[in-house]
Amino acid sequence: MSDYVGIGRREENHNITPRQIMKLVDKKYSVKLSCLKAWRAKEKVKEMIFENIEKSYSYVPALKRKLKTRNFGSHIDYLLEDDRAFQRIFVSFRSF
Repeated sequence: MSDYVGIGRREENHNITPRQIMKLVDKKYSVKLSCLKAWRAKEKVKEMIFENIEKSYSYVPALKRKLKTRNFGSHIDYLLEDDRAFQRIFVSFRSF
């Protein structure tokens, strides 16, 4: 996690465990966290970095419009399941 849980440590491995977070916070701040609080902190940081997954899929129609505007002649299509759940996107850029 990037600067996860406010302990100022850069971590490229997004698989840090709650136990590792507990140890790092204890070492730096001498604060004992429960495993549940460490897990919630990790989830909160992931949401801050990656946003809510469902929310990010709501950007697909705007992405399609922007791609078509900037790449005139390209073919862009996406598929939703039951008109709400994103399935896939297909992009074929026009060759010059």
